[in-house]
Amino acid sequence: MTSARDDNAGRAVSGAAACGAPSDPAWSFCHGRRSGARHDHFVFPDGEKTSDSTLLFLSRDAIQAHLLRAGFTDIAILGDWDGSPMTATSPEIIVVAA
Repeated sequence: MTSARDDNAGRAVSGAAACGAPSDPAWSFCHGRRSGARHDHFVFPDGEKTSDSTLLFLSRDAIQAHLLRAGFTDIAILGDWDGSPMTATSPEIIVVAA
């Protein structure tokens, strides 16, 4: 976990990625991914809120099977915004289906 300072509230916040929303001084946001766990840390001028949740990410094969069952035939499952294919270590799951 890395630590970052929230410039808006002046308090330390932590997460796996850099924190903050410089375009909106009303809040900051931290997001960390580890084994499907998500921890959001919001720092508002009048206090803090945290939220924890566990997410289940389907495999490429499972996503494709669900889409085929739903009637989609033209399916692209990408692993990043550069258009690279989805793999087990991809940072994103991007689905384009018609």
